[in-house]
This record gives sequence, C-alpha cells and structure tokens, in this order.
Amino acid sequence: MPQIRSVCCGAEIKEGDETVMKKRIVLILIIVFMLSVLTACSGSSAPKELTGDVTIQEWLDCEGAGDDFTVTVTVAELVNPYYARVEDATGSVLLYGLWENGEPKAFAEKEIGVGDTIVVGNPAYNVYENNIEMKEGVLAQAPAGNVFHFEWEMRLMEWLQAHIGTDGFVVWLLSNLSAFGEQLLLVVIMGFLYWGLNKEFGKYVGLNVLMANVWNPMVKNLALRLRPYLVPGYKVNLLRKIDADASALDIAAQGYSFPSGHSCNAVTVYGSLAAHEKKRKVLWIIAIVLPLLVGFSRVFVGAHFPTDVLCGWLLGVIIVLLIPWLKRKIKNRWLFYGVLLLTTVPGLFFCISDDYFSSFGMLLGFLIAEPFEERFVKFENTKNILRCILRTIGGGLVYFGLSAALKVPFGLIHGGPVVTQLLRMLRYAIVIFTVIGVYPMLFKLTDKLWNKIFRKPQADAPKQPSEQA
Repeated sequence: MPQIRSVCCGAEIKEGDETVMKKRIVLILIIVFMLSVLTACSGSSAPKELTGDVTIQEWLDCEGAGDDFTVTVTVAELVNPYYARVEDATGSVLLYGLWENGEPKAFAEKEIGVGDTIVVGNPAYNVYENNIEMKEGVLAQAPAGNVFHFEWEMRLMEWLQAHIGTDGFVVWLLSNLSAFGEQLLLVVIMGFLYWGLNKEFGKYVGLNVLMANVWNPMVKNLALRLRPYLVPGYKVNLLRKIDADASALDIAAQGYSFPSGHSCNAVTVYGSLAAHEKKRKVLWIIAIVLPLLVGFSRVFVGAHFPTDVLCGWLLGVIIVLLIPWLKRKIKNRWLFYGVLLLTTVPGLFFCISDDYFSSFGMLLGFLIAEPFEERFVKFENTKNILRCILRTIGGGLVYFGLSAALKVPFGLIHGGPVVTQLLRMLRYAIVIFTVIGVYPMLFKLTDKLWNKIFRKPQADAPKQPSEQA
C-alpha cells in the first residue's frame, strides 16, 4: 500500500508524524490562549487605596484597599452580639467586631446600641472613640441571602450554646467532631484505599464524594440560606468557620447553609464504605454513628440549622444509591462522564461560593486522571499496611503542598470574581489530576526501593543427592 504524504509549508510530513504535529498545534494554541488570559487579567488595575475618613460607598468602590482610613457610621441594627448593621448617608454594611487584645467583644459589653455613632478602623489601624479601642474592626458587604427557619431550630442552638458554653475542652471536642466530614480525613480515607489497598474501591468512594461536593453547593446557591449566626434577634455564635482565614461574613468563603455539606460528606463517604463492603457490620455502625456526630457538631457550632443537617443526610443517601446505579446502567464511560457533567456544569452560571468551583475543578481533574492512569500508569496496589500508610502520607503531602504552592502564581493574577473562581477551579483540577494520575508513577520506584531495603535474604538452596557425599 503506498505511503500517504502531506505537505505543510513546503516540507513533507509522513502519515505517522501527523498525529504528533496535531498534538503540537493543539499545545501551541492552548499556550497562546493561556497567555492571552494571563495578559488580560494582569492588565486589570488595582483598586485605589483609601486614606483618611471615608464613606461606606467609597469603601465599597475601592474594595477596602489601604491601611490608613476610618469610617464614621451609625449602628442601625444589632444582628447578634458580635455583628451590627451600620450605615451612613451613602450605604449600609455589616460590622464584625469591637476588638480588644485580639479578641472580639460583644457590642453590649461596650454599651453600644442602635443609634450610636462610632468610628471604625480597618484591620491595620487603631481608632479611639469614647475611650473604646476600635481595633481590627472589619467592614464587609452585607451577605446576600434568605433567612428561613423554624423557631425551635434557633431556640435549640441557643440552648446548646448557653448550657454547654462557647469555650473549654468540651466545646473543643464537640467542635472537632465536624472533622469527620472535612477535607483532611476524606483525603486520608480515599487516599488509603486508592493508593494502597484497592484502586477500584478508592475510585468508587472518591467519585461519590466528589459528586456530593459539587451537588451540595449547587443546592446551597439555589436556596441561598444564610447561616444561623447571621439571623437577627438570636444569640447564636459561630464556633467553627468553614474557612478559618476568611471573615465569617464572607459568603463566598464560608458558603451558604442549606443543606449541610459536612453532614452530606459524612453520609456519602462512610455510607459508600458500608455499601461497598456490605457484609462488614462495623462499617454499617460507622456509617450511622459518625454522620450523627457530625450533624450534632454542625448544629452546636452555629454553622447549620437542624433542617440543614437532615437534608444533608438525605442528599448523601441519594448519592450513595444513585451514582453506582447510573454507572451500572450506563456502560460507556464517556457517556457516563457526560451525564455527570450535564448535572454539574449549570452551576458555573449561578454559583458564587468557593466550594462549588473547588469541587467542580476536583471533579474535572478526577474524570481526566482516571483514564490517564489506566492507560499510562497502571500502578499496582499493595496489601502491606505500612506501605499503604506511606503512600497515603506521600499523597497527602502532594495534595496539600501542591494546592498551597499553586496559590502563589495564581494569586498574582488580578481579575474580577469570575476570573478568581475559574482560576480556583483550574488549580484544584491540576491538584486532583496530579494526585490521581501522576503521583502513582512514583510507586514503581518506591516499590523497588522497598524491596531492596526489606527483601528477605534467600536461604541456601539444598544440595542435590549426588553432591551429598
């Protein structure tokens, strides 16, 4: 059969080389596109820095930039002991904190009420007004959202915090029960399964959890239910933030309330373990007890209404049953992926919270990494528990280390909220693709090293009868 040739720019290209050429062209186009985006984003101007006494509207227009300004405001409403809606002639915002020695003080402690005029400084500026040190008072735009609840929900949370308290060892213990539905433990469980004991089991649990983490914030951004500590007229404090580094008023960072993501995660991950290993009763006990503890913790810390927790549990059960059923019914992998994406992509057009974009990026990274690993990596699991632990530790370091490292270059790109969220999505897609598809490439090397270090010396071969004389 004659060899087919094509001509490009005066040079002959063999048919076998055309695939390579196409890949190079696609790569060049991707690089040009990314450079164009980076150039456009980096060209956006930084907000003007504020100085002196400014109005609320000036603060909003400049996004609070600057480290030497004050705002004179009037207290319009006490939202809860630590939050007040303040206003001036130009607008209204929420104020968090009358800070002293690094600790927030309740407005009532300083005898500040509705109608009082106060001077607020930004985090790096101290202002004294009526002998009150307004240190690190934080202005924030009033969070947009809905407030709907049953009266018994607020009374229950008030009663729990009033009788258990808001500090001390018991509070610390109850607060940390939320960790059973948080990122660190989920990474450990899924990593131990995927990198160590059973790759397919790990992918089964991982896909369920990723779908839970995408669908949950989509529902949140439709309901737009504000968290309990933002409901006016009740004494409910937030004892554990979603994002410890962000303001409690930052809805993009802290997310909305309905349904509870922690409760949904707990049911999804522990329910998936039990559903996969149906005969192990201990897993069924864990699948019931841990979500109950997580749900109680979320209510106690003031992060969720009881109805948030109930619906979070329900969503988790639906996911544990639905995703495996869909995979059994849809035999074609790419069609199955398409159905999942069809249910998750719409969130790009209405979600504003970080959790959706982080989770959607993770899902994309997973869906790309799974076939990549099957075709190019094909790592083998191990039944050695110590090696499973070492692989999990290594994977955890790669996951959290790469996630933190990518914040630096991505943080240099300035743009609006859309650009910021798309970069967040891309960052998490890269992280998950790396830990699922690339990191296991090291296992062949580490396995050889392990066998070399811990290989048992071979016993001397028995002599043949003819040699025994």
